[in-house]
Amino acid sequence: MKITKEAYESLELICNKYYSQLRVMDDYLLKWNRYTYEEKRLMYEKLLAKTYIKESGQPIDELIIDGEYKGEVMFYFKDAIPFAKAGSFPLDKKIKASLAVDRQMNTLHNYGFCFNDIHLENLLIDKDSGQGHLIDFGTITYIDDNDSFSKYFLRCDRQEFKPSLEVDNYKMLISFWSLIYDINLEKHFEHFGVLDISYLEILFKDTAISHLVGVANKNMLLDCSIPNIADFLPFVSDLERVNYDTHLIKSKVLR
Repeated sequence: MKITKEAYESLELICNKYYSQLRVMDDYLLKWNRYTYEEKRLMYEKLLAKTYIKESGQPIDELIIDGEYKGEVMFYFKDAIPFAKAGSFPLDKKIKASLAVDRQMNTLHNYGFCFNDIHLENLLIDKDSGQGHLIDFGTITYIDDNDSFSKYFLRCDRQEFKPSLEVDNYKMLISFWSLIYDINLEKHFEHFGVLDISYLEILFKDTAISHLVGVANKNMLLDCSIPNIADFLPFVSDLERVNYDTHLIKSKVLR
């Protein structure tokens, strides 16, 4: 998308951070990256060449301001809110949105990228339809290039895990549980950007999903595939049981 700086600055400003700026034009979100790296631009070019990941915030075009590359253009999901604010949504909508964002993430993985920033603010749910949207692709990396990351995202039994497909998958599970049980697990268990998943087995003890949480942790330690959202569906589809487990979980956190 080509636009003049004057026209760009006339658009509605919805976010202004030191490293980026977001403005809205009709159904599009225009992101001006104040710090643009050629390596990142080439990565986006490769992603743009792939089939659009339906309903996601995947970039759909380059943002060209006064003839210069400045960022990306994405679809704007104006009727959606983050998972972090959707705890009161009906259970069927929560499940629908969770399956949608999980599918979008897995498609990105199949394209050869890690997302690296799965969390409750980057997962949206439409207020009416319950459609889910994975947004903010600004931290993607090639799957085989994550050794360059020094930051650890997860810890389990004192073992730390750098960004990877399985870390993406586990953080998606954490967002899923947070939405289903209306509790921000990131807030309660994340310290300095690292989330200690060892505590989750204790938190989910005696719930319907306790066994699968244990399997997920064990498999992370063994570097094996972990259960996905679909594996949890038989245990979170009964509203009465979900409400019971929600009460149990919150009683532990609030002690």
